[in-house]
Amino acid sequence: MESTKAKKILIADDNEISSQIISQILKIEGYESIIALDGEEVMDIFTESYENEIYAILMDIRMPKLDGWSATRRIRSLNRSDSQSVRIYACTGMDYEEDKKMAKKVGMNGFIGKPIDIDELLAFLKRDDNREA
Repeated sequence: MESTKAKKILIADDNEISSQIISQILKIEGYESIIALDGEEVMDIFTESYENEIYAILMDIRMPKLDGWSATRRIRSLNRSDSQSVRIYACTGMDYEEDKKMAKKVGMNGFIGKPIDIDELLAFLKRDDNREA
């Protein structure tokens, strides 16, 4: 039986205003969100979470302390049941083809340009929701 609890989205972005806006939109859509302002904070939040507690990560690529590529590699290498299954979406204002290739190479599930198109983001999340059904 599927939980009725809101799915948690980890928003990893060093732009706090942008993160707050996305968080509020996700809340309206029924998701819960957690905000991390740098890559190290992403790692702390993910590793301290329960397995399968984080449904998806919106990962900015260029963050202080630890970039999104490195944070994704570290998450994917963790010895936890959800390290391979958590959805990680690259989010960047640089919509270069090489960034899209790198996103796939490090194990990300998709690429969302910035500013984030909310309809595109919700389509990604809803598509993933349907996979679980």
